[in-house]
Amino acid sequence: MFEVENREKSVVAFSTLAILSSTFVSPALAGTYTVKSGDNLSKIAQNHNTTVKDLKQLNNLKSDFLRINQN
Repeated sequence: MFEVENREKSVVAFSTLAILSSTFVSPALAGTYTVKSGDNLSKIAQNHNTTVKDLKQLNNLKSDFLRINQN
């Protein structure tokens, strides 16, 4: 239980996660999003009409875990 609570706390902020729609958008035109407590890639993707796969690819993410100040 303690480990889960710590993991949730480490998902509080993620700077400049590019949000792109499922259609191609130039990265220069992409918006940014700062992860809030309780966010995850699935929730962010759904709220921005894209997929987890696209978010991970466009942000060079290897896993689904987000960390504070991750670039």
